[in-house]
Amino acid sequence: MTLGVLYLLNLRDPLLLIAVAFVISGIASYVLLSKQRDAVSARISDKVDRPKPEDD
Repeated sequence: MTLGVLYLLNLRDPLLLIAVAFVISGIASYVLLSKQRDAVSARISDKVDRPKPEDD
């Protein structure tokens, strides 16, 4: 989507277009997906910190 928007904004150099789209989408996903990232991190941390059952 970012690639298409940049293309419509008259950014025509293919290498620059891909690089700028990559940076913009990375920043957007970092900001927009922070709650989901924190939730997954908490679930993983809980599983790692949970004591393992002992085998008899």
